[in-house]
Amino acid sequence: MTKLISSAVLFLFISLLFLVSSCEKKEPYSEINIPIHSRGENISKELFEFPEGKAIRYRVKADFPAKEITEFYDKAISELGFNINPYNPSADRKWTSYSQKEMDYIEEKSKPAHYGSVWIDKEKQNQIMLSLNYPKSDSDYVYVLCGIQPFFSVEALKEFNENLQTAGEFRAFYELLDKYTEKNKIVDFKKALKENPKNKYLQDYVGIIAGEKK
Repeated sequence: MTKLISSAVLFLFISLLFLVSSCEKKEPYSEINIPIHSRGENISKELFEFPEGKAIRYRVKADFPAKEITEFYDKAISELGFNINPYNPSADRKWTSYSQKEMDYIEEKSKPAHYGSVWIDKEKQNQIMLSLNYPKSDSDYVYVLCGIQPFFSVEALKEFNENLQTAGEFRAFYELLDKYTEKNKIVDFKKALKENPKNKYLQDYVGIIAGEKK
C-alpha cells in the first residue's frame, strides 16, 4: 500500500503541473516572474484555471542530469523568497522513472527520467513546482515545466489515499482521473466534476489540491 500511495503522490505532483488551460482573465501571481533559463527554446506561458496559477513551459539542450538547470532554479527560486519544501516526498529532487515491477518510482542514472522539486513561501500559502523530463534515451533536450499555485497539504493527500485503500476504491478513483487526463497530460477537473457531481472522493481530492484542506 505504501508504494501505491507514494506513486499516487508523485502522480499528483506531475499532473498538477499540467493542470493548465487558457483562460481569459487577469494573470494570477502577476507580481512573480517565473524564472526561465537563458538558453530556453519554444517558450510558452500557460495559466492554471484550477487551481489558480500559472506556468512556463520550454525545452533546453542539456546533457543528463541537467545540473546547470537544477542549479539555476535552486538559485533563482531562492531569490524569490521560496524555500525547498521538506514536506513533499513526491518531489524528492532525484531523477526517477516508474517501474511496473516495483509499482513505484525508482532512481535513475540515465535517460529517460523525470526530476521534480517543490518550493514554498514562508507563509506556506503558495508553492513553486518544477518538473524536468527527458522523454527518451536519445533526447538531447530536457523539457522544463515550472509553475506557481496555492500550497496543498501532502499529509492530507496521504490520508486521502489511505482512505481510498481502506474503502477499496484506490484503483477505481485513479482510473477515473485517467479518464479525464488528455494526451498532453492536462486533467480536466471541471468536466470530471460536472459529469460526476456526487463523487465525494473527487470533491475531496479537488479540495486538497486547491489548498482548501491543510
